[in-house]
Amino acid sequence: MSRRRRTKTSYKLKVNWEIMQKLASVMTTQYGQPMDGYILHKSSGVWRKADGSFTFRLVYRNQDAASALRNQVLTVRNVRIDLDAAEA
Repeated sequence: MSRRRRTKTSYKLKVNWEIMQKLASVMTTQYGQPMDGYILHKSSGVWRKADGSFTFRLVYRNQDAASALRNQVLTVRNVRIDLDAAEA
């Protein structure tokens, strides 16, 4: 009988939309700005990985239907958050 492999799991966090927008503004100042005319889309999210790090997926959508580039996705992985420093 073979041993079952463990998969690395990640869990999507339920984040309030206002908090998600604040997190996105912090992440974009550090990792790059979306182009003009793009707004944060509801499919953005935060995932907690099994090792305790976080992955941010920020989806920006252009409201202009004639635009050739409709979506921009910014993914930032392995973000470590010091909760003691965040509370201070």
